[in-house]
Amino acid sequence: MFNKKSKSNKKVVSALVMMSASFLALTVFASGEFKDVRLEVNGNPVYYAYTGSETVGQLLNELKIDIDEDVNSDIDLDKELVNNDVVSIKKTNRVTIIDAGKTFEIYTTASDVGKLIEDGTISINEKLDFMNVTSENKIEDNMVIEITRVTHETVVEETKVPFETVKRDSVSLPKGQVRIISEGSEGILTTTTEITYHNGVEVGRQQSTVQTQAAKDRVIEYGIGDYAYGTKLDTINYSNKLVCHATAYCACSRCCGWSTGITASGMRAQYGVIAVDPRVIPLGTKLYIETTDGSYIYGYSIAADTGGAIKGNRVDLFFPTHGEALQFGRKTVNVYIMA
Repeated sequence: MFNKKSKSNKKVVSALVMMSASFLALTVFASGEFKDVRLEVNGNPVYYAYTGSETVGQLLNELKIDIDEDVNSDIDLDKELVNNDVVSIKKTNRVTIIDAGKTFEIYTTASDVGKLIEDGTISINEKLDFMNVTSENKIEDNMVIEITRVTHETVVEETKVPFETVKRDSVSLPKGQVRIISEGSEGILTTTTEITYHNGVEVGRQQSTVQTQAAKDRVIEYGIGDYAYGTKLDTINYSNKLVCHATAYCACSRCCGWSTGITASGMRAQYGVIAVDPRVIPLGTKLYIETTDGSYIYGYSIAADTGGAIKGNRVDLFFPTHGEALQFGRKTVNVYIMA
């Protein structure tokens, strides 16, 4: 006689997996008619019988198949079999799930792993996490599904890069004076580390380093000139004052053509050296020059050079760079002949 399986016994199928060729020779009931019957487990055809069993219950008894009464509560055991009938039963499989090292067991009638994902039994981020099986794998009794959880961490570190100190001579400063042109600033290197974890355990890291801020040099100028650059005198002791038209030049080829950097008086060209008409201002005369409105101070200087275009009340002021000479342009200046 057919027996339903009790709730206390979670063994799902006792004989189904042990089907053998002996079942092909089914007992024929003398009073019954032979029928072709297909048996399905969890929607998959597993057995075809040519049987004389009259009901579903008789067929299952004949095959010695126990069923879980909770899972198969919808089966009508007294349903009469007809030719080409299909008998569907549900078989629960015990599945062990190891999720990031934590183990638990489930009983399921799902046919494949994908069904466990669809019904939410297994929650997985398919873009990151991975399993030891695929979603297409069929569910088998005592199956083990291991889920590896993948996480990422981004660590950003900044490293300061020291600045360099650049020292240079300047003819714009008198000897012994020091001027800081730029204080300098540190640069920054940013290192980004991408760390990958499997179940909380580091398995790899990738690093990239970029310069997010460049270091700026500290620039210090040391005076080597004989005259001050744009220094205003509070008291001017002079013997004579001339109003002159002033232009500007430097030692470049555009201003002087081929030049050795040595003036007509033999002095080295530097800030404070000016070209004059020696008939108006003798070479070697110490001067102080500022614009007639006092808005620009050239400062303490010396008449040490000449020029073919420098005639009469005209002076040509030396600047260290061509850009500074262009910026000065042309101005009307007071030339004080120092006493």
